[in-house]
Amino acid sequence: MHTQKDNTQLLRKIDALHQELFPEEYDFMMDSGVDLKIRRQGGSPMSDDYLKRVNYRRVRLGVPEISGVEVTLSAHSWDFCMEAVLAQQSE
Repeated sequence: MHTQKDNTQLLRKIDALHQELFPEEYDFMMDSGVDLKIRRQGGSPMSDDYLKRVNYRRVRLGVPEISGVEVTLSAHSWDFCMEAVLAQQSE
């Protein structure tokens, strides 16, 4: 049986891995006013080169690409990290 402490530690591990593997999903948190305006108009403030590199890595990991317009975390990437952490714990 998992305790609240166990669950908290598990979530921290998943979160740390998610931030390490998918930092692009946190980029919106540092948006300037100009970046926010671009996103609101349906555009991406991320450069095409950056998006290409990010999406190449994401596809290799089996996670859907991003457009750069998103301002939320991806459930797919979170699930990827959760599965990785759980697999590591069961070893």
